[in-house]
Amino acid sequence: MEESETDKVWAYTVDLLLQISFWDLCLDKPARSLRKSVGARLISDLKVSPLPEQAANLEIVERYSSSAIAISWRDATSGSYGEQKWKLTIARGRAICALSGAQIRRGDLVFRPSVRGRKPANAGWVILASTIDQASQK
Repeated sequence: MEESETDKVWAYTVDLLLQISFWDLCLDKPARSLRKSVGARLISDLKVSPLPEQAANLEIVERYSSSAIAISWRDATSGSYGEQKWKLTIARGRAICALSGAQIRRGDLVFRPSVRGRKPANAGWVILASTIDQASQK
């Protein structure tokens, strides 16, 4: 029996739901084990290959100073910002760099969107400062 497009969409949706790491924070160990085993079985049965993770599409537009840059940001979930100002700060906790995908630890120097008035949808994203330095040198 051939899989319909609707079946593929549902299979992909189930795959994404099973990958949500938030569940690992909420569930106790037996529930996590059950979710992983059921998820693995569902995925292998459906032969769904997950799509590669897509980060936001961003570009460094301008470097105003050592502590301020302008970023062009486009993302399906948090919108589009043509020339958004980002400021240098210290990471408050663990995160992933929006530009490189590198691990960020609490205390690392990072750039984050400047918030004045209304908080932008991408306010939770950060870029490792060393990544900006490397991109500027190229």
